[in-house]
Amino acid sequence: MSKSNLQLEPTNTVNKGTLISKSLHKSAPYDLWTYEIEIIESDTISEAIVTIYELLASRLDKFEELCLHHEVMLNLYLQSDYAQLGFELSQKAIDCLKKLNIKVDFHILSWGGV
Repeated sequence: MSKSNLQLEPTNTVNKGTLISKSLHKSAPYDLWTYEIEIIESDTISEAIVTIYELLASRLDKFEELCLHHEVMLNLYLQSDYAQLGFELSQKAIDCLKKLNIKVDFHILSWGGV
């Protein structure tokens, strides 16, 4: 797996059957292709979602075709050193997610170091 039909270079790929968690003895159930963007402190989650959408906007036909044949989802990982974490999504980000029409998972990792 390398560059997809979307003409994006993946940040990471994992082949089906590759061990992805030693402690859980879990292997990848299928090939995984990821493209990551980093949210820095001055960015918001909404800005990151809009950035991803804008990246895909010129490729929507290919993206929709990909979604017909593969499970496509957006995973957002939020990490904080604080015990409490909250976020909001702008209407523009919600509209972008609606246009992508894919599953979205939010993963919140908090180390509780308040």
